Amino acid sequence: MRLAIVITDLRHTRWWLSEEVLTAIGQKHEIEILVDSKIIGEVLLPERLKGRLEKTTFDYLEPAWLLNLFHLIWLDAQRTNVSFRTKYIREFIGDVKIWQPQLNLGPRLLHALERIWEISLRFLKPKFLLTFFPPTRKLGIRLLLNHLNRFDLSGLPDFSRNRLVIFPSIGYEPGSWLLFERIRAQGSKSLVAIDNWDNVSSKSIYIRKPNFISVPGPKSAETARELHGFSNEQILEWGMPKFDVLRSQLESSDSLRRILYVGYSQPHDEHRSLDTILKVTSERDVEVSYRPHPLRIHTKFTEASKLDSQVQIRGKSGVEMRSTGGHPPLDSSYTEDLEWADLVVGPPTTLLLEALFLGKPVVVDATRDSHHRSSGYYALHGYKHMQELLTVQGIRIAEDYIQLEEQVTDATNSLAEFPRGQESVREILTQNQSFLSSFLSFIENKEQF
Repeated sequence: MRLAIVITDLRHTRWWLSEEVLTAIGQKHEIEILVDSKIIGEVLLPERLKGRLEKTTFDYLEPAWLLNLFHLIWLDAQRTNVSFRTKYIREFIGDVKIWQPQLNLGPRLLHALERIWEISLRFLKPKFLLTFFPPTRKLGIRLLLNHLNRFDLSGLPDFSRNRLVIFPSIGYEPGSWLLFERIRAQGSKSLVAIDNWDNVSSKSIYIRKPNFISVPGPKSAETARELHGFSNEQILEWGMPKFDVLRSQLESSDSLRRILYVGYSQPHDEHRSLDTILKVTSERDVEVSYRPHPLRIHTKFTEASKLDSQVQIRGKSGVEMRSTGGHPPLDSSYTEDLEWADLVVGPPTTLLLEALFLGKPVVVDATRDSHHRSSGYYALHGYKHMQELLTVQGIRIAEDYIQLEEQVTDATNSLAEFPRGQESVREILTQNQSFLSSFLSFIENKEQF
């Protein structure tokens, strides 16, 4: 069978372009690597396989109106989604810093004041007027959907030679809708392979669906059905490709000597969280390290700080991360920081899920500070996928700095009682066998094609 792997974005594609994966697939199948011309120079194939793989360039520019349609539909759906809301505020307002009055008011009234302030800021941008009022928003959706239905697909790349076309981890790229339609019209089938925990619930919406979608686990499968309308036959619970290198349990200690704080991609006062942790560890023989999120452009703590001498910075600098697309390599070095730690603390992120999966105890930093609308608290209560952490029995969550101090103190005294291991995340992540094994079994099933 002939397969195509479509590369339109370097993020989450390194597993698919690795020598191990391409060699395993290429033993029985032909492979074509279809690369967007804008990134052709950045896509490097394994040296030993260059003569055996076909790398084809295609030109594809995602129409701007598709992104507008994506935004309008998300807003109209009225779904609680911090990721989309944050992106939207950034586009129409700028930095995500929403004033939160420190007043002795009830939570509902306080939330109402926050929303009034947020909406008043949005009105400063004329473009928002179209999307804010339901009649104009619905009219915009209707017009753009009509444009989508009449779009001429003949100018899109030719997929007719390939029985299966694979899209590694499409996030919120609405241009893929047109490619799915083109593939279906040519008699081929498409597969979106999700390789990040949040891509099913917080980044994607499928006006046009692929034939198949692989998801991390049962909760993501539920989201794919309820949020996107996929059928059970279309959903493949395979885990995530990145977890193929994370299958072995790391050594786990019941005594606390080293704490790793993992950063967040959104603005969040990590400096204050680290300061809180150091209050506990300063009286004990415990090392603290900080690993900034690779996509953070600005991190308070990496600038001049009084904490620099007390906390070791792990991982690459912001400049180094941006030069590599902001993503660490998918090999054994990916787990080095986790292997070092006895306890992992941080806002709810994929790295916390990885830590749990590998057998490390965690504390979820769900605190909210006084100036970021995108803090860990809002993420835990707003992101659908992050709420899946609540399925981990006995997981430790800190929703304010007092609780954070208490949870870290508890870890110094009774770390053995903290949940960890692959069984603890069974509802979130299915990884009974490697992603590669699941994929190879799938393409060997001729009835699918």
